[in-house]
Amino acid sequence: MLNLAVVENEKKASDQTLSLLERYFTSKNLPYHVSVFENGFDFLENHPESFDAVFLDIDMPGKNGVEVAEELRAHHLDLTIVFVTNLAQFALEGYKVSAMDFLLKPVSYVDLAHVMDKIVEMQSPKDFGDFLLPLRSGVRRFREEDILYIILNGHDVILHSKNGEEVSFRGSIRNIAEKVNPDILIRCNSGTFVNLLYLDRIDGDNIVLQGGATFPISRSKKKDVLKAMSVLYQKELVK
Repeated sequence: MLNLAVVENEKKASDQTLSLLERYFTSKNLPYHVSVFENGFDFLENHPESFDAVFLDIDMPGKNGVEVAEELRAHHLDLTIVFVTNLAQFALEGYKVSAMDFLLKPVSYVDLAHVMDKIVEMQSPKDFGDFLLPLRSGVRRFREEDILYIILNGHDVILHSKNGEEVSFRGSIRNIAEKVNPDILIRCNSGTFVNLLYLDRIDGDNIVLQGGATFPISRSKKKDVLKAMSVLYQKELVK
């Protein structure tokens, strides 16, 4: 389910966006949730990291939409930003904060549906599946979204789940590579796969996951890591 935010200080404009979103999701038969904020301060104080996308008005008192977007990016938050504005001259500022698109007021259904189609498509890589691994006690099914990272330790492979569980089994990195989705679980060095869904940041030649687990990125794998990040998050990365 998509979790969306609308940040708009004019009730008439926010009501219109809500109506268009309801029309879109009803036509697609897709679940969604939308929260409305009257200003950028309220949005930034209400866990913006929990949203998949934000429809962000530019011309707002106090903190305008560009300033809100700059603060999101300063905190390494990768939610999709769509500016909703009658100020087309702010397009250049939008590129600086990796805004996905612009909607000009008054927003039409055709334009909003086009943007929403892109947002829905961007989420599709997260709909990944399961795979089976042979353990000493038998065979176990794992969901890729539950895995934080996989690391080789001698002749054992250790899978670390996002809930803190560690599962050890005999195997090879090559065998793991044949099973997992390479767009999600990316090999960052000769003995480590990390789940890009839990990426916090790239720090020099290290990849840092949410929670602080840090792994070196080998020179031969850095291009693959950046490419996978670009595919998953659908934005150009600064190299």
